[in-house]
Amino acid sequence: MRISTAAAKWPLVMVGVIGILICSVSVAVAGPMATTNLALFDGFGPDAGRWRGSAAIDVGPIFGSDLDTVVDWAAFAPVDGGAGTHKFQQYLNANHPGATIPAGSEDEVIYAYEVVTITSAVPGISTITVGVDAADARGDVGPTFVPLTGGQAPSGSSDQLTSMLWTYLPPPANLLTAGEKSPILVFSSPFAPQLDTMQVNSGIASPNPSPLVASISDRIFENEIPEPASLALVLFCGAIFAARRFRR
Repeated sequence: MRISTAAAKWPLVMVGVIGILICSVSVAVAGPMATTNLALFDGFGPDAGRWRGSAAIDVGPIFGSDLDTVVDWAAFAPVDGGAGTHKFQQYLNANHPGATIPAGSEDEVIYAYEVVTITSAVPGISTITVGVDAADARGDVGPTFVPLTGGQAPSGSSDQLTSMLWTYLPPPANLLTAGEKSPILVFSSPFAPQLDTMQVNSGIASPNPSPLVASISDRIFENEIPEPASLALVLFCGAIFAARRFRR
């Protein structure tokens, strides 16, 4: 049986229409920080090329101190040299409406951490640190937190040269204890991420070895790379448009 030219065109037309719709629709992906697809993707991140993860810490009891907590973390990239909406702002829009990225971080990589659960902490979490090298290039935003992201705000924060520090001092009133959480803790840098150590302290209880999280490297951040699925979609869309131009 022969198929007419007109009949054969219809499947191609439908494929083309579907491809155009797929290419023109922007899908917003929202989720917990440890799994968000908005996290920086340069192919070097520990989660299939993305810079995101979760640190589960369970220490003690040690002479009356203990700590059982989970800290989510991710690095977020600027978009189009700062001209687009920062990936971290997109994450905040989806998960914490009304919250905004710190002023000055629009064209830098934002490093974010959040104590999401505390099962046990005796006497309570007093300090959180993320390791950095003294020679690493700092950005326009030092260690701080993002308001409107829930949790108990730290009482202070500072750059300690070898670490970014957030404090919940003095005890006991300001300590983070069981059932509480932190807001999103952040700093920024023009440099791309690498893995470095995190320390969370409750009395004398702290993780050993320290979990690894995203922090500043000595590589200037240039751009993200397309994921295989995204790249395939771009190529598919391009092939459709090329075929349409060829038929004309």
